Amino acid sequence: MRRTLAICLTAATLAAPQALHGQSQNSSGLWLGLGVGGGWGRIGCDLCVADRELGYTGLVSFGGTIRSGLLVGAEVSGWTFSQEQARQTIGSLNAVVTMYPRPDQAGLFVKGGLGVNYAKVTEEDEDVDATTIGVVLGVGHEYHLSPGWSLMNSINVQASSFGTLKAGDQSIVDDVSNTVIRFTMEVKKH
Repeated sequence: MRRTLAICLTAATLAAPQALHGQSQNSSGLWLGLGVGGGWGRIGCDLCVADRELGYTGLVSFGGTIRSGLLVGAEVSGWTFSQEQARQTIGSLNAVVTMYPRPDQAGLFVKGGLGVNYAKVTEEDEDVDATTIGVVLGVGHEYHLSPGWSLMNSINVQASSFGTLKAGDQSIVDDVSNTVIRFTMEVKKH
């Protein structure tokens, strides 16, 4: 199941239809995006299992166009993985800047941002969590579907560190980090 999900996500992210290529990235005003995908996540600390697991991802993004080829907004994303009676979840809220190096054509974009990450591990009926400051970096391609609508595929790396793992109000371990590498397909309304 995981191998099939990984193959499908990689193929969908890398092989979008060429027929949609070539229109300009000339949107203005507000925009809203909704995406789903898959990715590998890891919560790291002295007590944590250091395996990177394949799970499901999702995101909602919104913001405004500053000028042609430069978008500023916010992104809420999440990753989750469950196995037997344990579930790991990593969520983030980031301020992001998206830049199209060639705004006269739809296509390549790069993204960077800074925000807050939240990691939670639930095993049986016990929860531990950590809140950290993190960054997100990404690269992708945008394809215009019709006036005002785009399909975007991207790969993003989300990383944070220097958190404290807690059970309720009790600190368990310091220097908690988390990372997610995610492949996302997003529909955006300009």
